[in-house]
Amino acid sequence: MRLLLTPLIALLNRLKFSAKFTLMAGLFSLPLVYLLLLTLSHLNETYQTARNEEQGIRSLSVLQPLLLGVQRHRGLSNAWLSGDTSARSLLDKAAADTDRALDAILGQPFFGTHEPIKSIASKWRTLKNQGASTPPAQSFSAHTALVKEVMTLSEEIADHSQLTLDPVMDSYYLQNAIILQAMPLTEVSGQLRGKASGIMTRKAVTPEEKVVIATLSAQAKDYSEHLTTSLQRALTYNPALQFLMPRLDALSTTLTRVNELTLREVMAEQFSLSATDYFARATAPIDQTLSLLEGASTFLTGLLTERRTSARAAIVVSLVLAAVLLGLMGALASLRNASGRDWIGSGYRAGQGCRGSGGRLPDNR
Repeated sequence: MRLLLTPLIALLNRLKFSAKFTLMAGLFSLPLVYLLLLTLSHLNETYQTARNEEQGIRSLSVLQPLLLGVQRHRGLSNAWLSGDTSARSLLDKAAADTDRALDAILGQPFFGTHEPIKSIASKWRTLKNQGASTPPAQSFSAHTALVKEVMTLSEEIADHSQLTLDPVMDSYYLQNAIILQAMPLTEVSGQLRGKASGIMTRKAVTPEEKVVIATLSAQAKDYSEHLTTSLQRALTYNPALQFLMPRLDALSTTLTRVNELTLREVMAEQFSLSATDYFARATAPIDQTLSLLEGASTFLTGLLTERRTSARAAIVVSLVLAAVLLGLMGALASLRNASGRDWIGSGYRAGQGCRGSGGRLPDNR
């Protein structure tokens, strides 16, 4: 240790007092500067992440009407192509609503996802213009493929915007509920509604169709249970989410009623309802899921905005503190330099006062 300190001690002995002070102040300031840079880096990362997530949740909200529109058009197309002529006016309205939803997203980059949107728009126009000669099963499959493409785009947006990597527990479980449970739940419910509507129109069901209906009902129940789990965990970390619980309870109740209705009308082959009536009743859980989605998305956006605002304020405070620290260091250095000059000057004047005339020291002999 002595060998390590000897060169430093020798250097300090050769320096003037003001230089020594400046050097020591700089050395002591290095850890503070390092910690400040780490803090600023962390705050900037928090700010950028929150801003990206905000953009992501807004993009998903804009994409949601398109997803619901294609799902609704699929079910009504299946009923109409199966022979329910009363579904035609509802089908035209669903097509118009989907057109408006598509117009709202055309031209938006969505984190560089231009090509998927172009593909979705092209496939939608093909589906919309299909004629009555298209087999119901083919139409249903084409709609489902398009829905899958829209949901894949939603997942890509969530990944690119860092929503799926949210670092805070309440918002993590909230985005998880939105992207991985609520949105797939609307699709499973939409498929169940569409398949059963075609069956209700024909008043006939095959064993294969019963298997499909039973599978979709089980999937809807599974997604509903996972959705409940995610929201309850989010509620554990943020009690303010309590306002979503009544909507969740209502959704669970409605899903149970639609499942019972489907068992009675389709699986038991009662066929007492028209396809239009069944479609309307089976739409209820989808509407309630949408209400839950809107509430969760709005709350999540608020959390992200608050996080971004707090990070920006902390960055400003850190920069102000850094400026104050640098100013103090500069002021102390200037003060020490001035003190050193004053000390040298006063010493010189004191020495001069001890000399006699002619610049010689007085003779005290």
